[in-house]
Amino acid sequence: MKLKLPQLPSGAERYQLLIWPLVGIGISILLLVLVIIPQLLRIWATNQKIETTKDKITTLNQKYDQLKRIDLNEYKQNLNEALIALPLDKDIPSGISQIQTVALNDQIQISGLIVGSGTTTSNPASYQFKIEGVGSLDSVKKFIADIQKGPRVMSLDSVELSSGNKEGSVYSVNLGITTYSQVQETKLGPLDQPVVNLNDKEIAVLTAIKQSTQNTQIISQNGTTGAKGKSDPFQ
Repeated sequence: MKLKLPQLPSGAERYQLLIWPLVGIGISILLLVLVIIPQLLRIWATNQKIETTKDKITTLNQKYDQLKRIDLNEYKQNLNEALIALPLDKDIPSGISQIQTVALNDQIQISGLIVGSGTTTSNPASYQFKIEGVGSLDSVKKFIADIQKGPRVMSLDSVELSSGNKEGSVYSVNLGITTYSQVQETKLGPLDQPVVNLNDKEIAVLTAIKQSTQNTQIISQNGTTGAKGKSDPFQ
């Protein structure tokens, strides 16, 4: 009796047995790389955006609650006080008014006043007054000190002092004084920017401006005593 041995596959058939599983594995890898992984990355990115959006919504809700608690009258009053010291434009009349008021109080006779062009490229912007005056030495000293204590922010740049008479009781003084104004922002900050409340130091500055305004009345270019600018700069 003859036994029939199983026929071994030919070379091509053997390769086919290896190739098809490899092809299947390759297709699976391509699907994983080209389809599944990108989809997983998109899902992850979408989840990240959702979480970021939730955080922004939470921040905006908190900001809304903070804004609701702001006293609008107090806000406008603080803003007006700040605009006295640093108006939204040059407001030359308020600068001249402060110089004239302080000169009158300190018994300085103004004989000349020139307004320079200044600079508007920086913030705060600035321009300079050239002042010629006459008075006693004590009056000149007091004028130099008081002009920098007024409600409008001013700084002394130069002083030229000379005796105006033989007795030396009257002096001529030439002063260079710079005053400042703020450049109004044309862009608002991001919506989720947190609300910043005034700290104790800032409140003290506003209180000092208010007290200085009471001591030295100035007139702005709109013809009223006090601040120049809108009560709400966003209107």
